[in-house]
Amino acid sequence: MISPNIVEVWEGFVTLLLFPLLVLLAYLADIKICSVETGGPEALLDVNKYGKGVSKDDVVLALKNSGYNTTDLKSVDSSTLSSVLSYALAPSSRAFYRVNAVRSMSAGKQAEHEDPEIQAALNARGTTPSSAPPQIAFEFTALTVQEGGKYAVMGVLLTSKASHPVSVHYETVGVTATAGLDFEAAAGELVFPAGVTRQEVKVTIIDDEEAEDDETFYVELSKPKGATLSKVSRCTVTIEDDDMPGVLDFEDPLIKCAETAGNLEVVVKRALGSKGEITVEYETRDLSAVAPTDYTSTSGTLTFEEGVVEQTISVPIIDDARYEMDEQFQIILTEPGGGATFSSEADGYPDRAVCTITIQNDDDRAAVVDTVSNLLDLNVDNISLAAGSWGDQFIEAITFGGGGLVGVLLWLVSLPWKLIFAFVPPPRLAGGWLCFCVALVGIGALTALIGDLAGHMGCCMGLLPSVTAITFVALGTSLPDTFASAQAAVKELYADASIGNITGSNSVNVFLGLGLPWAFAALYWADPPPAAASAWHARYSGEKWYTPGMPIGFAVPAGDLGFSVGVFCTAAVSCLFTLFARRAYLGAELGGPTSWRYATAAFFTLLWFFYIALSAANAYNVELPFM
Repeated sequence: MISPNIVEVWEGFVTLLLFPLLVLLAYLADIKICSVETGGPEALLDVNKYGKGVSKDDVVLALKNSGYNTTDLKSVDSSTLSSVLSYALAPSSRAFYRVNAVRSMSAGKQAEHEDPEIQAALNARGTTPSSAPPQIAFEFTALTVQEGGKYAVMGVLLTSKASHPVSVHYETVGVTATAGLDFEAAAGELVFPAGVTRQEVKVTIIDDEEAEDDETFYVELSKPKGATLSKVSRCTVTIEDDDMPGVLDFEDPLIKCAETAGNLEVVVKRALGSKGEITVEYETRDLSAVAPTDYTSTSGTLTFEEGVVEQTISVPIIDDARYEMDEQFQIILTEPGGGATFSSEADGYPDRAVCTITIQNDDDRAAVVDTVSNLLDLNVDNISLAAGSWGDQFIEAITFGGGGLVGVLLWLVSLPWKLIFAFVPPPRLAGGWLCFCVALVGIGALTALIGDLAGHMGCCMGLLPSVTAITFVALGTSLPDTFASAQAAVKELYADASIGNITGSNSVNVFLGLGLPWAFAALYWADPPPAAASAWHARYSGEKWYTPGMPIGFAVPAGDLGFSVGVFCTAAVSCLFTLFARRAYLGAELGGPTSWRYATAAFFTLLWFFYIALSAANAYNVELPFM
């Protein structure tokens, strides 16, 4: 109505911009931001009834979000465990069915558990008090002082300001150092006035001027009032004679941590001296663990003030909720400053110190997952939706999955395409964005190729372009989604995935397949060269819609598009009416009694033939009784 037969620039870009809008809506639906929250145990169903086909990765994700401690879950009965994990069976993503239609999942209605006691216990899990009391902790867990120094001063911190006075008892305890000979025993009450978050404990050091080994004692906090004690409630003090800056190394060069560890604290020790301020650079390095998928990359400078013999490097460990093998990364210390060197026992001496961290699959979680696997009869060989590396992708591409002679033929036909798309970067790289962008380009190229091949086939068969478009092109681009939707219709409790797959696929074909060429072609024809303008008028002067002197633009003659759109809308409304009627009468869009299943399938298939037949007849000017 606005510009018949001409695609203006704004029309092309509006069509194209609907594609990222569709992607955004699909993402919001995928993370369930527009539905009932499924990130906690309030969304439950009967796992024993719908648990078939759930993978171990799905169970791990359920455990991660259940609000339940995995150690506690090891001791609960199977019924409660089923309830806790059931929300993992929320409807699968559309990509899941498209990529692997054979691998299936079950989903269920989000409802509370029929047992109110179980539901109450689940609701109580994972909650945090609205006003947790502050914690008291030493500023450092270890400190070294020179024997000639007068005092050992230890900072004590309050994690947050309190509106009332807070106090804690402290007391010195000798280990190899002796009270009265090496230090003066001290005990008392440390008080934090309202609003104060740091206080100090001061212990006098005695210089006995005897040649002796390093000696230690510690100061321990106890009996807090108005606050709680953190794990850092003891500070060890080492008295030494050495005047050297010290040597650096990791407290433990080989660390193992659970995937659910959260922030990993890696301790760097300063030994054989603590005189002066020293620094050292640190950074993380990928091995089999990859940042930011498995952990958060970090780097910086550690500073040891005089007397400080211990610092920590905090590395966030990412729980990707996968049932997977152990993975490793490293933290590397370099460029020590202030006269410090690396310990001769350091891995990488003399230029560096290396700590290798192994991220282990959580043992408690693994035990629960295995329990659930038996409970739900899981397929433990369920393949992952995405390979972990380029190598894995090529191995998967050439692997023959069986299936007799037909399987061999299908494998041979699909092998070149699988090898081509194996070059798409794995989703683990760059947070998945690299995979997304490259795959999008590949899909666009493949869609264009299918369109060209279909056009050549239609030309050879003597078919009009409009008929070719609604048959071969539509089938070629939508067939994978058709099979995926068929699997989703069988495996899902809801029709969302099966219907959304088809509508989403067709929307992408239109928004991207038409929007991209329309937008750029409209830009070109908005200000074409004079020669092109003359050719444009000569080409379209014979069209019914052409008028002499009309503005030049990107021409897309509508032809009989109005008739095809009318037929399509009639079929679409009939389809939607059928779905609403089934919902009202049978309680479900798909499935139901056998007679209704076959009748609905036959009617939907008939609608497709109805659209093809009428559109083709109109294209070939075949007179129909009702036209």
